[in-house]
Amino acid sequence: MHKLSYTLGITTLVLLLTTGAWAADDEPTPRIIVSGQGSAQLAPDMALLQLTVTREAETARAALDANSAAMAEVIDALRGQGIAERDIQTSQFSIQP
Repeated sequence: MHKLSYTLGITTLVLLLTTGAWAADDEPTPRIIVSGQGSAQLAPDMALLQLTVTREAETARAALDANSAAMAEVIDALRGQGIAERDIQTSQFSIQP
């Protein structure tokens, strides 16, 4: 009798332990896995430059004329590089005594 109880106990224990495995879902959980890597290279199409031209002279008119001539050279150099007139502008102008 003792051997029968022992066998039934072991059998019951094995059945209880494996029942969870039978109840497991055989179909995997739906999921989406995404991974990626990318790079892009492009030549720049815009540059912002801020240039300062400063001249000192005996009179304001002489300084203005010298400054205007120097700035004209800068603008001509920019045009020579293919920069359109609409893309060149003055942002500040001042005369100090």
